[in-house]
Amino acid sequence: MLTNPTAITYHLLVSASIAYIVSRDSLSREGKLPHWGYLLSCLFNLWAFTLPFYYANRRLFDGEVRRGGYYWNVCRFFTLLWTLLFFVVFVFSSFVSNIPNFREMGGMEFLAMITAGGIVYSIWLGGVSVAAVLGFVLREPDLVENGTGGPVATTPVPKSTPTRPQASTPANAVIVVSVNRAGVSQGSFPEPQFKAAIANGVVLPTDHYWQPGMKEWRPVSEYPNP
Repeated sequence: MLTNPTAITYHLLVSASIAYIVSRDSLSREGKLPHWGYLLSCLFNLWAFTLPFYYANRRLFDGEVRRGGYYWNVCRFFTLLWTLLFFVVFVFSSFVSNIPNFREMGGMEFLAMITAGGIVYSIWLGGVSVAAVLGFVLREPDLVENGTGGPVATTPVPKSTPTRPQASTPANAVIVVSVNRAGVSQGSFPEPQFKAAIANGVVLPTDHYWQPGMKEWRPVSEYPNP
């Protein structure tokens, strides 16, 4: 059975590894470290609660697509992460508890093992069930975020984009609008979905938008004919 110092060491290694992975992912996508809250949650072993929020809101690479809206993706990543986590805990506990020798256990030890397993299973089932229900309730099936938008702003007030000449857009081409909120990309939307997101309150008037042909990011409140 693991001693307390050994268990603490394993927790620290896992937390540090996850903090490193999140940092590398944020640097590759945003060009900066993630919000300090994510890093602290990883170091204090709370990553199972905060990682779904990070993955549901991180910037998408070119070609990546995110559907269903922010809250749906939080619930989806929560369900996937907790299912994987409890599977690993179950397998790891099986080896640590030496379950193949359960015949040598006393009655109370066997009962305690079954009770602990039932509690873990109940926590997992309750958590993922609530997340699944909330996800389907909050899901926005028409909301699609594409990672093929304009330049990414790295400051709360987006800076100007390069002023190189832009090719004219054909009349029948689909216009893709990129959205930025306080320096964080919210993805890109075809223009009809962008207008619907404004009407539904998903895109806020204080957000900034960019589309091909623009020289700089502009507030959504200035978007013509929303």
